[in-house]
Amino acid sequence: MIALTDEHLRSAALDMGAREYQADKAVDIVQALRVHRSTLAVMATGLGKTYLFAVLAALWPGRVLVLAHRKELIQQAWGKLTELTGERVGIEKAHERSYGARIVVGSVQTLKEHRLRGISEPPFSLIIVDEAHHCTAKSYRKILAAFPEAKVLGVTATPKRADKKAMGRVFDSEAGAPLDMLWGIENGWLTPLRAESIETEIDFATLKVGKDGEFDEAALDDAISTCAAQIVQSAVALAGNKRMVAFCPGVKTAHVTAETMNRIEPSSARSLDGKTPDDERTAILRGHKGGAFPRLANMLVLTEGYDDPKLQVILNALPCKSRSRLEQIIGRGARLWPGIEKLPTVEERRAAIAASPKPYNDVYDLAGNNVDGCCASPVDILGGSYSDDEKKAAKKKLREEGGDVLQALQNARREIREAAERAAKMKAAILARRPADPFKALGERDPEPMHVVKPENAATPAQLRILRDELFMEIPANCSKKQARRLIEIGDARIRAGLCNYKQVRWLASLGIGEANRVTVAQGKQIADAYRAAGKVIPRRDVIDAILGRAAANGGAA
Repeated sequence: MIALTDEHLRSAALDMGAREYQADKAVDIVQALRVHRSTLAVMATGLGKTYLFAVLAALWPGRVLVLAHRKELIQQAWGKLTELTGERVGIEKAHERSYGARIVVGSVQTLKEHRLRGISEPPFSLIIVDEAHHCTAKSYRKILAAFPEAKVLGVTATPKRADKKAMGRVFDSEAGAPLDMLWGIENGWLTPLRAESIETEIDFATLKVGKDGEFDEAALDDAISTCAAQIVQSAVALAGNKRMVAFCPGVKTAHVTAETMNRIEPSSARSLDGKTPDDERTAILRGHKGGAFPRLANMLVLTEGYDDPKLQVILNALPCKSRSRLEQIIGRGARLWPGIEKLPTVEERRAAIAASPKPYNDVYDLAGNNVDGCCASPVDILGGSYSDDEKKAAKKKLREEGGDVLQALQNARREIREAAERAAKMKAAILARRPADPFKALGERDPEPMHVVKPENAATPAQLRILRDELFMEIPANCSKKQARRLIEIGDARIRAGLCNYKQVRWLASLGIGEANRVTVAQGKQIADAYRAAGKVIPRRDVIDAILGRAAANGGAA
């Protein structure tokens, strides 16, 4: 364990260039590892998970093993660890060997049996799992089991797996509160998210779903490829020459997407998939980051470990049900334009973001027409604290107009709250104007206006049921048999005469209609129809007077 006190650890992390929140998270991690064998640190893409664990590895007194499952992640971790520690950092991957280095970055696919035994002396005292949402797999758990005395730190942006496997199998604590994408945007460490909806004819609700709860890859690839040209034309028209990465559901769609982009603008795009040779893949990524061509289509190659702060547009042609997968995709464009991360205050960073070539992380999304929740949406990524109604309203607005996702959520919350407040005020006003005395409301005389009801004279349960369930009457306090009998007689007489019942009379009175007790059922229905037609607004007085056969009252509102 790190021997430094929490304050000295925080100070040491800041001296190594960590941001304030990264230094705080380092303290959270060490505090958790003092009590538990393992802990999980959750930080959104772009908030510097690699830098964080490199700082901890540099300060850790024993041997450190970093586990990763992709070439890009291994190279990224190796580079940052070498930079921060100044040590020789080893790599265990295929033909590459670590040769006794204190810090080793290992490929999960490589570290099996003899390779694992070959690097186990002296044993590691800290194991760091990059993209830790994968660590429920047996390959990870076998490596962790080989070093039972080692502390384990997992880092991830997306701890909730689509397959529902519990992260608790591996991690028995969480280091501090999660720092999600919303936190990063609000604090000026990530680029605000803007969504544009690209409509297609695909009905995602009808697509085949696999055992993992996600869309079947082949079915989705076929569906998207049939309208790839339309999708690409819309995306290119929106993006212009901004640097774009398209995420596609299959090899076929990735290649069709790049080909269509190149037909629109020759040599503007390349494609990548899992079978692209390493040398070609490296050259394509270097060319895209270097500005040799603005557009890159890929099939699940760049969801993790791809770091390009100048990436401006995400074309999500990979609709998915999993919020975690969508967050990985969207996160690729969340990093700040280079240099902004060095500014010290939230206000300075936000101003610089707005003035930069990348004021937004633009996401062109195919799931915008599925407001019923069939697909995960950019709104779901930022909408954790918002209600379903608020998220649905924001999705609808973004589908129609596009725009800032967080702003759409905030506007939806405000509009729904204001509508609820208006409705509450209207209801209170109506209740205040309604007469509570049923005899008074119906223009009748109370046979016992002042009385004390003895138990034997109280209205019977049968009378009360008739008043409540059949005549919709408000029952007077301490209702007597005599009062109940009279109200039943009045109610029956009104039915025979075709007059509105007590409940209808109360509503009409709340609209300001004088002598509401004289209104017939037919007239009441006409007034109710006019009320609904006007958007549940009280009809104008001339409309009501016309229905009631009265002389118009200057056309004023009721």
